[in-house]
Amino acid sequence: MIFADSIENIPFDWSGQFGCVSHNGTILWNKDWSSNQLFFDGTWAIFPRMYGPVVDKGFNQPMDDLHHKKDSSNVKSNFKYDQGDYLLDRFSFELDYKTNSRNASLHGFKRSYVGNFNQYNNYSFQPQQQTYLISYRSSNDKDTGGFSLGHFNTYAGLPDSTDYGIFDNRITSTNIFWNRSYDKLDTRITMDHFLQRYSVKHLLSEYLGTRFLTRSRYQGEIIWKINDSKRTSISIESSNRSIRTDSLYNFQWNKLSLVYSSSVLNIFSSYLLYKNEFLFNYGMRLDKKFGIISAYLDFRSNHYPTHPYYTIINTFDNIPSHINNISVSGSIMLAYENNQISTTVVQLKDDNTFWETIISDSINKIKPHRMIDLNYKTSSIPFINIEANYRLQESMPFYSDGIGSWIRLKIGSSLNLFNDYMLIDANIDFNRLEDRHNSSSINFVEMVPMVNYEKSSLTPVDVINAKISAHVSTFRISYEWFNLNEIILASMNSEENNFFKIHPFLPSLGRQVNLSIDWRFQN
Repeated sequence: MIFADSIENIPFDWSGQFGCVSHNGTILWNKDWSSNQLFFDGTWAIFPRMYGPVVDKGFNQPMDDLHHKKDSSNVKSNFKYDQGDYLLDRFSFELDYKTNSRNASLHGFKRSYVGNFNQYNNYSFQPQQQTYLISYRSSNDKDTGGFSLGHFNTYAGLPDSTDYGIFDNRITSTNIFWNRSYDKLDTRITMDHFLQRYSVKHLLSEYLGTRFLTRSRYQGEIIWKINDSKRTSISIESSNRSIRTDSLYNFQWNKLSLVYSSSVLNIFSSYLLYKNEFLFNYGMRLDKKFGIISAYLDFRSNHYPTHPYYTIINTFDNIPSHINNISVSGSIMLAYENNQISTTVVQLKDDNTFWETIISDSINKIKPHRMIDLNYKTSSIPFINIEANYRLQESMPFYSDGIGSWIRLKIGSSLNLFNDYMLIDANIDFNRLEDRHNSSSINFVEMVPMVNYEKSSLTPVDVINAKISAHVSTFRISYEWFNLNEIILASMNSEENNFFKIHPFLPSLGRQVNLSIDWRFQN
Protein backbone atom coordinates (compact mmCIF):
# COMPACT_ATOMS: atom_id res chain seq x y z
CA MET A 1 0.00 0.00 0.00
CA ILE A 2 1.19 3.49 -0.86
CA PHE A 3 -0.20 6.34 1.19
CA ALA A 4 -1.50 9.12 -1.03
CA ASP A 5 -0.44 11.97 1.26
CA SER A 6 3.24 11.09 0.67
CA ILE A 7 3.06 11.23 -3.14
CA GLU A 8 4.55 14.05 -5.24
CA ASN A 9 4.53 14.24 -9.04
CA ILE A 10 7.85 15.56 -10.38
CA PRO A 11 7.24 16.76 -13.96
CA PHE A 12 9.80 16.73 -16.77
CA ASP A 13 7.44 19.01 -18.72
CA TRP A 14 4.49 21.20 -17.75
CA SER A 15 2.01 19.21 -19.86
CA GLY A 16 2.15 16.04 -17.71
CA GLN A 17 3.46 13.83 -20.53
CA PHE A 18 6.70 12.74 -18.83
CA GLY A 19 7.86 12.73 -15.25
CA CYS A 20 8.26 10.53 -12.21
CA VAL A 21 6.53 9.95 -8.89
CA SER A 22 8.30 10.68 -5.62
CA HIS A 23 7.18 8.56 -2.68
CA ASN A 24 8.62 9.91 0.57
CA GLY A 25 11.45 11.50 -1.42
CA THR A 26 12.42 8.40 -3.41
CA ILE A 27 11.57 7.67 -7.03
CA LEU A 28 8.79 5.13 -7.39
CA TRP A 29 9.81 2.27 -9.71
CA ASN A 30 9.36 -1.49 -10.14
CA LYS A 31 6.11 -1.34 -8.15
CA ASP A 32 2.76 -2.52 -9.46
CA TRP A 33 -0.06 -0.02 -9.10
CA SER A 34 -3.74 0.40 -9.90
CA SER A 35 -6.19 3.08 -10.96
CA ASN A 36 -9.96 2.91 -11.41
CA GLN A 37 -9.94 -0.86 -10.93
CA LEU A 38 -7.29 -1.34 -13.64
CA PHE A 39 -3.96 -3.01 -12.91
CA PHE A 40 -0.62 -1.64 -14.18
CA ASP A 41 2.59 -3.64 -14.27
CA GLY A 42 5.30 -1.33 -12.90
CA THR A 43 8.09 -2.48 -15.21
CA TRP A 44 7.76 0.18 -17.93
CA ALA A 45 4.78 2.15 -16.61
CA ILE A 46 5.69 4.35 -13.62
CA PHE A 47 4.07 7.76 -14.24
CA PRO A 48 0.25 7.71 -13.89
CA ARG A 49 -0.15 11.36 -14.96
CA MET A 50 1.04 10.39 -18.47
CA TYR A 51 -2.26 8.55 -19.03
CA GLY A 52 -4.50 11.49 -18.15
CA PRO A 53 -6.14 13.15 -15.13
CA VAL A 54 -8.61 10.32 -14.42
CA VAL A 55 -5.82 7.74 -14.13
CA ASP A 56 -3.70 10.16 -12.11
CA LYS A 57 -6.54 10.92 -9.67
CA GLY A 58 -7.34 7.23 -9.22
CA PHE A 59 -3.70 6.25 -8.55
CA ASN A 60 -3.80 3.56 -5.82
CA GLN A 61 -7.15 4.84 -4.55
CA PRO A 62 -9.98 2.52 -3.41
CA MET A 63 -13.06 2.21 -5.62
CA ASP A 64 -16.33 3.88 -4.68
CA ASP A 65 -19.02 1.89 -2.93
CA LEU A 66 -21.33 0.26 -5.46
CA HIS A 67 -24.37 0.41 -3.26
CA HIS A 68 -26.20 3.71 -3.66
CA LYS A 69 -29.01 4.99 -1.52
CA LYS A 70 -31.03 6.51 -4.35
CA ASP A 71 -33.14 4.29 -6.56
CA SER A 72 -33.46 6.80 -9.37
CA SER A 73 -30.97 6.78 -12.22
CA ASN A 74 -28.27 9.38 -12.32
CA VAL A 75 -26.38 10.35 -15.47
CA LYS A 76 -23.31 12.59 -15.18
CA SER A 77 -21.12 13.83 -18.00
CA ASN A 78 -18.43 16.41 -18.44
CA PHE A 79 -15.80 17.57 -20.84
CA LYS A 80 -12.63 19.56 -20.29
CA TYR A 81 -10.53 21.32 -22.88
CA ASP A 82 -7.10 22.88 -22.31
CA GLN A 83 -5.11 25.03 -24.70
CA GLY A 84 -1.75 26.57 -23.92
CA ASP A 85 1.75 27.53 -24.92
CA TYR A 86 3.88 25.35 -27.20
CA LEU A 87 0.85 23.83 -28.93
CA LEU A 88 -0.58 22.29 -25.77
CA ASP A 89 -3.93 20.73 -26.64
CA ARG A 90 -5.74 18.52 -24.12
CA PHE A 91 -9.25 17.19 -24.25
CA SER A 92 -11.08 14.78 -21.94
CA PHE A 93 -14.65 13.64 -21.49
CA GLU A 94 -16.49 11.42 -19.02
CA LEU A 95 -19.89 9.78 -19.05
CA ASP A 96 -21.12 8.10 -15.89
CA TYR A 97 -24.45 6.29 -15.44
CA LYS A 98 -25.48 5.16 -11.95
CA THR A 99 -28.47 3.52 -10.39
CA ASN A 100 -28.84 1.86 -7.00
CA SER A 101 -27.34 -1.35 -8.40
CA ARG A 102 -25.41 -0.51 -11.59
CA ASN A 103 -22.60 1.76 -12.63
CA ALA A 104 -21.37 2.21 -16.20
CA SER A 105 -18.72 4.75 -17.21
CA LEU A 106 -16.88 5.86 -20.33
CA HIS A 107 -13.81 8.11 -20.48
CA GLY A 108 -11.57 9.46 -23.22
CA PHE A 109 -8.49 11.66 -23.11
CA LYS A 110 -5.93 13.04 -25.55
CA ARG A 111 -2.87 15.25 -25.20
CA SER A 112 -0.70 17.06 -27.77
CA TYR A 113 2.35 19.09 -26.83
CA VAL A 114 5.67 19.95 -28.50
CA GLY A 115 7.48 21.51 -25.52
CA ASN A 116 9.37 24.78 -25.16
CA PHE A 117 12.23 23.42 -27.30
CA ASN A 118 10.04 21.35 -29.68
CA GLN A 119 11.44 18.31 -27.88
CA TYR A 120 8.23 16.25 -27.78
CA ASN A 121 7.10 16.80 -31.36
CA ASN A 122 6.29 13.42 -32.98
CA TYR A 123 6.02 14.95 -36.47
CA SER A 124 2.67 13.30 -37.12
CA PHE A 125 -1.01 14.13 -36.77
CA GLN A 126 -1.32 11.60 -33.93
CA PRO A 127 -1.63 13.02 -30.38
CA GLN A 128 1.17 12.18 -28.00
CA GLN A 129 -1.25 10.48 -25.63
CA GLN A 130 -4.60 8.77 -26.13
CA THR A 131 -6.55 7.12 -23.29
CA TYR A 132 -9.81 5.18 -23.46
CA LEU A 133 -11.54 3.71 -20.39
CA ILE A 134 -14.75 1.75 -20.04
CA SER A 135 -16.16 0.01 -16.98
CA TYR A 136 -19.36 -1.68 -15.81
CA ARG A 137 -20.32 -2.83 -12.31
CA SER A 138 -23.48 -4.41 -10.97
CA SER A 139 -24.56 -5.40 -7.48
CA ASN A 140 -27.45 -6.93 -5.54
CA ASP A 141 -27.89 -7.94 -1.93
CA LYS A 142 -25.09 -10.54 -1.98
CA ASP A 143 -23.18 -10.28 -5.24
CA THR A 144 -21.12 -7.54 -6.85
CA GLY A 145 -19.29 -7.97 -10.13
CA GLY A 146 -17.92 -6.02 -13.02
CA PHE A 147 -15.23 -5.44 -15.57
CA SER A 148 -12.97 -2.59 -16.65
CA LEU A 149 -11.05 -2.06 -19.88
CA GLY A 150 -8.39 0.54 -20.60
CA HIS A 151 -6.33 1.26 -23.70
CA PHE A 152 -3.42 3.69 -23.65
CA ASN A 153 -1.53 4.79 -26.75
CA THR A 154 1.58 6.94 -26.37
CA TYR A 155 3.52 8.24 -29.37
CA ALA A 156 5.79 11.15 -28.50
CA GLY A 157 9.07 12.68 -29.49
CA LEU A 158 11.80 12.25 -26.90
CA PRO A 159 14.83 14.55 -26.88
CA ASP A 160 18.13 12.79 -27.53
CA SER A 161 21.67 14.12 -27.65
CA THR A 162 22.58 12.39 -30.91
CA ASP A 163 19.40 11.80 -32.88
CA TYR A 164 15.67 12.38 -32.93
CA GLY A 165 14.06 10.11 -30.35
CA ILE A 166 10.63 8.43 -30.34
CA PHE A 167 8.67 7.02 -27.40
CA ASP A 168 6.13 4.45 -28.69
CA ASN A 169 4.09 2.70 -26.00
CA ARG A 170 0.77 0.85 -26.19
CA ILE A 171 -0.99 -0.67 -23.19
CA THR A 172 -4.22 -2.62 -22.82
CA SER A 173 -5.36 -3.52 -19.30
CA THR A 174 -8.46 -5.49 -18.29
CA ASN A 175 -10.01 -6.33 -14.92
CA ILE A 176 -12.83 -8.73 -14.03
CA PHE A 177 -13.98 -9.17 -10.45
CA TRP A 178 -16.75 -10.84 -8.45
CA ASN A 179 -17.63 -10.35 -4.77
CA ARG A 180 -20.06 -12.33 -2.67
CA SER A 181 -21.20 -11.70 0.91
CA TYR A 182 -22.19 -14.41 3.41
CA ASP A 183 -23.26 -12.69 6.63
CA LYS A 184 -19.84 -12.00 8.22
CA LEU A 185 -17.85 -13.47 5.32
CA ASP A 186 -16.92 -11.70 2.09
CA THR A 187 -15.28 -13.43 -0.84
CA ARG A 188 -13.57 -11.80 -3.79
CA ILE A 189 -12.13 -13.15 -7.03
CA THR A 190 -10.13 -10.84 -9.32
CA MET A 191 -8.53 -11.43 -12.72
CA ASP A 192 -6.17 -8.83 -14.22
CA HIS A 193 -4.50 -8.88 -17.62
CA PHE A 194 -1.93 -6.31 -18.73
CA LEU A 195 -0.49 -6.17 -22.26
CA GLN A 196 2.24 -3.74 -23.29
CA ARG A 197 4.02 -3.09 -26.58
CA TYR A 198 7.02 -0.91 -25.81
CA SER A 199 9.52 0.59 -28.23
CA VAL A 200 11.84 3.55 -27.65
CA LYS A 201 14.43 5.03 -29.98
CA HIS A 202 16.81 6.80 -27.62
CA LEU A 203 20.41 6.82 -26.40
CA LEU A 204 19.27 5.54 -22.97
CA SER A 205 17.56 2.49 -24.47
CA GLU A 206 19.57 -0.70 -23.97
CA TYR A 207 17.42 -2.61 -26.48
CA LEU A 208 16.64 -1.13 -29.91
CA GLY A 209 13.80 -3.43 -30.92
CA THR A 210 10.20 -3.71 -29.78
CA ARG A 211 9.48 -5.27 -26.38
CA PHE A 212 6.32 -7.16 -25.57
CA LEU A 213 5.21 -7.60 -21.96
CA THR A 214 2.28 -9.75 -20.86
CA ARG A 215 1.22 -9.87 -17.23
CA SER A 216 -1.56 -11.98 -15.74
CA ARG A 217 -2.61 -11.77 -12.11
CA TYR A 218 -5.26 -13.89 -10.38
CA GLN A 219 -6.41 -13.22 -6.81
CA GLY A 220 -8.78 -14.89 -4.41
CA GLU A 221 -9.62 -13.44 -0.98
CA ILE A 222 -11.80 -14.34 2.02
CA ILE A 223 -12.59 -11.64 4.58
CA TRP A 224 -14.05 -12.42 8.01
CA LYS A 225 -15.74 -9.39 9.60
CA ILE A 226 -15.30 -10.02 13.32
CA ASN A 227 -17.25 -6.86 14.21
CA ASP A 228 -17.72 -3.34 12.89
CA SER A 229 -14.09 -2.39 13.50
CA LYS A 230 -12.18 -5.68 13.27
CA ARG A 231 -11.61 -8.03 10.39
CA THR A 232 -9.16 -10.63 9.21
CA SER A 233 -8.51 -11.93 5.73
CA ILE A 234 -6.59 -14.55 3.78
CA SER A 235 -5.74 -14.20 0.10
CA ILE A 236 -3.95 -16.15 -2.61
CA GLU A 237 -2.32 -14.47 -5.61
CA SER A 238 -0.71 -15.94 -8.71
CA SER A 239 1.26 -13.73 -11.12
CA ASN A 240 2.82 -14.53 -14.46
CA ARG A 241 4.98 -12.09 -16.45
CA SER A 242 6.20 -12.83 -19.99
CA ILE A 243 8.65 -10.58 -21.83
CA ARG A 244 9.64 -11.02 -25.44
CA THR A 245 12.68 -9.25 -26.86
CA ASP A 246 14.95 -11.41 -29.03
CA SER A 247 13.80 -14.36 -26.94
CA LEU A 248 10.87 -15.17 -24.68
CA TYR A 249 11.31 -14.95 -20.90
CA ASN A 250 8.75 -16.16 -18.35
CA PHE A 251 8.55 -15.25 -14.67
CA GLN A 252 6.01 -16.73 -12.29
CA TRP A 253 5.40 -16.23 -8.59
CA ASN A 254 2.71 -17.01 -6.00
CA LYS A 255 1.80 -15.27 -2.78
CA LEU A 256 -0.21 -16.23 0.32
CA SER A 257 -1.23 -13.27 2.51
CA LEU A 258 -2.75 -12.95 5.99
CA VAL A 259 -4.11 -9.63 7.28
CA TYR A 260 -5.64 -8.51 10.56
CA SER A 261 -7.07 -5.00 10.82
CA SER A 262 -8.88 -2.94 13.42
CA SER A 263 -9.45 0.72 14.10
CA VAL A 264 -6.08 0.86 15.90
CA LEU A 265 -3.84 -1.93 14.60
CA ASN A 266 -3.16 -3.43 11.17
CA ILE A 267 -0.87 -6.43 10.77
CA PHE A 268 0.01 -8.21 7.54
CA SER A 269 2.25 -11.08 6.53
CA SER A 270 2.73 -12.87 3.23
CA TYR A 271 4.72 -15.78 1.87
CA LEU A 272 6.14 -15.29 -1.61
CA LEU A 273 7.23 -18.28 -3.71
CA TYR A 274 9.56 -17.06 -6.46
CA LYS A 275 12.04 -19.23 -8.39
CA ASN A 276 11.75 -22.07 -5.86
CA GLU A 277 12.60 -19.70 -3.01
CA PHE A 278 10.30 -18.76 -0.12
CA LEU A 279 10.34 -15.09 0.86
CA PHE A 280 8.62 -13.61 3.89
CA ASN A 281 6.95 -10.17 3.82
CA TYR A 282 5.55 -8.59 6.97
CA GLY A 283 4.51 -5.31 8.46
CA MET A 284 2.27 -3.44 10.87
CA ARG A 285 0.62 -0.07 11.29
CA LEU A 286 -0.54 1.44 14.57
CA ASP A 287 -3.02 4.34 14.54
CA LYS A 288 -4.02 6.18 17.70
CA LYS A 289 -5.96 9.33 18.53
CA PHE A 290 -5.71 11.28 21.79
CA GLY A 291 -8.20 14.11 21.69
CA ILE A 292 -6.86 16.66 19.20
CA ILE A 293 -3.68 14.59 18.62
CA SER A 294 -3.47 11.79 16.03
CA ALA A 295 -0.44 9.59 15.41
CA TYR A 296 0.61 6.53 13.46
CA LEU A 297 3.63 4.23 13.23
CA ASP A 298 4.21 2.06 10.16
CA PHE A 299 6.80 -0.67 9.50
CA ARG A 300 7.11 -2.80 6.33
CA SER A 301 9.53 -5.35 4.92
CA ASN A 302 8.73 -6.40 1.35
CA HIS A 303 10.45 -8.40 -1.38
CA TYR A 304 10.04 -7.51 -5.05
CA PRO A 305 11.11 -9.48 -8.14
CA THR A 306 14.19 -7.98 -9.80
CA HIS A 307 13.45 -5.54 -12.62
CA PRO A 308 13.87 -7.24 -16.03
CA TYR A 309 16.38 -4.54 -17.03
CA TYR A 310 19.02 -6.18 -14.82
CA THR A 311 18.39 -9.75 -15.97
CA ILE A 312 17.22 -9.47 -19.60
CA ILE A 313 17.91 -6.11 -21.19
CA ASN A 314 21.31 -5.37 -19.66
CA THR A 315 22.48 -8.62 -18.09
CA PHE A 316 24.48 -8.38 -14.87
CA ASP A 317 26.31 -11.31 -13.31
CA ASN A 318 25.14 -12.82 -10.03
CA ILE A 319 22.05 -10.66 -9.78
CA PRO A 320 19.66 -11.75 -6.98
CA SER A 321 16.19 -12.74 -8.14
CA HIS A 322 14.61 -10.26 -5.75
CA ILE A 323 15.25 -7.11 -3.77
CA ASN A 324 14.25 -6.46 -0.16
CA ASN A 325 12.90 -3.03 0.83
CA ILE A 326 12.43 -2.02 4.48
CA SER A 327 10.55 1.13 5.45
CA VAL A 328 9.70 2.78 8.78
CA SER A 329 7.51 5.86 9.03
CA GLY A 330 5.72 7.73 11.75
CA SER A 331 3.59 10.85 12.03
CA ILE A 332 2.03 13.09 14.68
CA MET A 333 -0.75 15.54 13.86
CA LEU A 334 -2.30 18.25 16.03
CA ALA A 335 -5.69 19.58 14.85
CA TYR A 336 -7.45 22.42 16.68
CA GLU A 337 -10.17 24.78 15.46
CA ASN A 338 -9.15 25.74 11.90
CA ASN A 339 -5.49 24.76 12.23
CA GLN A 340 -3.55 21.58 11.60
CA ILE A 341 0.11 20.89 12.37
CA SER A 342 1.82 17.62 11.49
CA THR A 343 5.28 16.10 11.25
CA THR A 344 6.26 12.90 9.44
CA VAL A 345 9.52 10.96 9.67
CA VAL A 346 10.48 8.26 7.15
CA GLN A 347 13.41 5.89 6.67
CA LEU A 348 13.76 3.60 3.63
CA LYS A 349 16.49 1.01 3.09
CA ASP A 350 17.20 -1.53 0.37
CA ASP A 351 19.19 -4.71 0.50
CA ASN A 352 22.83 -3.63 -0.05
CA THR A 353 23.75 -6.97 -1.62
CA PHE A 354 21.60 -6.24 -4.64
CA TRP A 355 23.07 -2.84 -5.45
CA GLU A 356 26.69 -3.80 -4.72
CA THR A 357 26.64 -6.04 -7.80
CA ILE A 358 25.48 -3.16 -10.03
CA ILE A 359 27.09 0.07 -8.81
CA SER A 360 30.87 0.30 -8.59
CA ASP A 361 30.88 3.14 -6.05
CA SER A 362 27.91 1.83 -4.11
CA ILE A 363 29.43 2.79 -0.76
CA ASN A 364 28.42 6.38 -1.45
CA LYS A 365 25.02 5.47 -2.83
CA ILE A 366 23.48 2.79 -0.71
CA LYS A 367 22.55 4.71 2.36
CA PRO A 368 19.27 4.63 4.24
CA HIS A 369 16.99 7.29 2.81
CA ARG A 370 15.71 9.57 5.57
CA MET A 371 13.09 12.28 5.36
CA ILE A 372 11.35 14.61 7.77
CA ASP A 373 8.28 16.56 6.69
CA LEU A 374 6.69 19.49 8.55
CA ASN A 375 3.26 20.73 7.52
CA TYR A 376 0.93 23.50 8.68
CA LYS A 377 -2.59 24.25 7.38
CA THR A 378 -4.94 27.00 8.47
CA SER A 379 -8.25 28.53 7.40
CA SER A 380 -8.41 30.97 10.33
CA ILE A 381 -8.11 34.00 8.06
CA PRO A 382 -11.46 34.76 6.38
CA PHE A 383 -11.64 33.78 2.71
CA ILE A 384 -8.04 32.48 2.73
CA ASN A 385 -6.58 28.98 3.09
CA ILE A 386 -2.85 28.63 3.74
CA GLU A 387 -0.64 25.55 3.66
CA ALA A 388 3.08 25.67 4.47
CA ASN A 389 5.34 22.67 4.06
CA TYR A 390 9.02 21.99 4.70
CA ARG A 391 10.65 18.71 3.67
CA LEU A 392 14.25 17.81 4.53
CA GLN A 393 15.74 14.60 3.16
CA GLU A 394 18.80 12.84 1.82
CA SER A 395 19.59 14.05 -1.71
CA MET A 396 22.55 11.78 -2.57
CA PRO A 397 21.35 8.16 -2.05
CA PHE A 398 20.50 5.95 -4.99
CA TYR A 399 17.12 6.71 -6.66
CA SER A 400 16.56 9.77 -4.53
CA ASP A 401 14.62 12.50 -6.29
CA GLY A 402 17.73 14.66 -5.80
CA ILE A 403 15.99 17.39 -3.79
CA GLY A 404 17.49 17.81 -0.32
CA SER A 405 15.27 20.63 0.90
CA TRP A 406 11.79 21.50 -0.36
CA ILE A 407 9.93 24.58 0.92
CA ARG A 408 6.36 25.02 -0.26
CA LEU A 409 3.70 27.67 0.41
CA LYS A 410 0.18 27.43 -1.02
CA ILE A 411 -2.40 30.21 -0.66
CA GLY A 412 -5.96 29.87 -1.87
CA SER A 413 -8.96 32.19 -1.75
CA SER A 414 -12.62 32.04 -2.82
CA LEU A 415 -15.01 34.92 -3.41
CA ASN A 416 -18.71 34.90 -4.28
CA LEU A 417 -19.98 37.52 -6.73
CA PHE A 418 -23.31 38.54 -8.29
CA ASN A 419 -25.51 37.26 -5.46
CA ASP A 420 -23.54 34.03 -5.27
CA TYR A 421 -24.12 33.19 -8.94
CA MET A 422 -20.39 33.32 -9.64
CA LEU A 423 -17.54 31.86 -7.59
CA ILE A 424 -13.98 33.07 -8.09
CA ASP A 425 -11.11 30.82 -6.96
CA ALA A 426 -7.53 32.05 -6.87
CA ASN A 427 -4.51 29.94 -5.91
CA ILE A 428 -0.80 30.57 -5.80
CA ASP A 429 1.85 27.90 -5.18
CA PHE A 430 5.43 28.86 -4.25
CA ASN A 431 8.19 26.20 -4.28
CA ARG A 432 11.85 26.52 -3.38
CA LEU A 433 14.09 23.53 -4.08
CA GLU A 434 17.49 23.55 -2.35
CA ASP A 435 20.45 21.19 -1.87
CA ARG A 436 19.85 19.67 -5.31
CA HIS A 437 22.15 17.02 -6.80
CA ASN A 438 22.12 15.16 -10.12
CA SER A 439 24.22 12.21 -8.91
CA SER A 440 21.29 9.85 -9.49
CA SER A 441 18.00 10.02 -11.34
CA ILE A 442 15.47 7.84 -13.11
CA ASN A 443 16.24 6.34 -16.50
CA PHE A 444 13.02 7.44 -18.21
CA VAL A 445 13.42 4.81 -20.94
CA GLU A 446 14.31 1.71 -18.92
CA MET A 447 12.38 2.95 -15.83
CA VAL A 448 15.20 2.10 -13.40
CA PRO A 449 17.48 4.27 -11.24
CA MET A 450 20.61 5.48 -12.99
CA VAL A 451 23.92 6.93 -11.81
CA ASN A 452 25.27 10.15 -13.28
CA TYR A 453 29.06 9.89 -12.96
CA GLU A 454 29.41 13.53 -14.08
CA LYS A 455 27.70 14.48 -10.87
CA SER A 456 27.46 18.02 -9.60
CA SER A 457 25.43 20.23 -7.30
CA LEU A 458 22.58 22.15 -8.87
CA THR A 459 21.54 25.70 -8.14
CA PRO A 460 18.48 26.30 -5.95
CA VAL A 461 15.21 26.77 -7.80
CA ASP A 462 12.31 29.12 -7.07
CA VAL A 463 9.08 28.32 -8.89
CA ILE A 464 5.74 30.12 -8.60
CA ASN A 465 2.60 28.65 -10.15
CA ALA A 466 -0.76 30.39 -10.09
CA LYS A 467 -4.34 29.70 -11.15
CA ILE A 468 -7.59 31.67 -11.25
CA SER A 469 -11.00 30.12 -11.98
CA ALA A 470 -14.51 31.45 -12.46
CA HIS A 471 -17.46 29.13 -11.70
CA VAL A 472 -21.01 29.71 -12.89
CA SER A 473 -23.22 26.76 -11.96
CA THR A 474 -21.42 23.75 -13.48
CA PHE A 475 -19.37 25.76 -15.95
CA ARG A 476 -15.79 26.69 -15.10
CA ILE A 477 -13.13 28.64 -16.98
CA SER A 478 -9.57 28.76 -15.66
CA TYR A 479 -6.29 30.41 -16.45
CA GLU A 480 -3.02 28.87 -15.25
CA TRP A 481 0.55 30.16 -15.07
CA PHE A 482 3.44 27.72 -14.58
CA ASN A 483 6.81 29.22 -13.59
CA LEU A 484 5.41 32.70 -13.18
CA ASN A 485 8.94 33.91 -12.40
CA GLU A 486 10.03 33.22 -15.99
CA ILE A 487 6.86 34.78 -17.43
CA ILE A 488 7.58 38.04 -15.57
CA LEU A 489 11.26 38.08 -16.58
CA ALA A 490 10.37 37.44 -20.24
CA SER A 491 7.76 40.24 -20.23
CA MET A 492 10.46 42.64 -18.93
CA ASN A 493 12.91 41.56 -21.67
CA SER A 494 15.34 40.72 -18.91
CA GLU A 495 18.67 39.08 -19.69
CA GLU A 496 18.04 36.79 -16.72
CA ASN A 497 15.76 33.73 -16.85
CA ASN A 498 14.29 31.09 -14.58
CA PHE A 499 14.95 28.02 -16.69
CA PHE A 500 15.92 24.99 -14.59
CA LYS A 501 16.65 21.30 -15.09
CA ILE A 502 14.82 18.51 -13.31
CA HIS A 503 16.50 15.65 -15.21
CA PRO A 504 20.10 15.84 -16.56
CA PHE A 505 19.14 14.20 -19.90
CA LEU A 506 16.13 16.43 -20.62
CA PRO A 507 15.84 20.11 -21.56
CA SER A 508 15.21 22.78 -18.96
CA LEU A 509 11.72 23.65 -17.83
CA GLY A 510 10.59 27.11 -18.85
CA ARG A 511 7.19 28.80 -18.73
CA GLN A 512 3.69 27.60 -19.53
CA VAL A 513 0.34 29.40 -19.74
CA ASN A 514 -2.91 27.44 -20.15
CA LEU A 515 -6.56 28.28 -20.70
CA SER A 516 -9.01 25.63 -19.50
CA ILE A 517 -12.78 25.13 -19.97
CA ASP A 518 -14.64 22.59 -17.86
CA TRP A 519 -18.37 21.93 -18.19
CA ARG A 520 -20.31 19.33 -16.19
CA PHE A 521 -23.82 18.06 -16.86
CA GLN A 522 -26.25 16.05 -14.76
CA ASN A 523 -29.75 14.72 -15.46
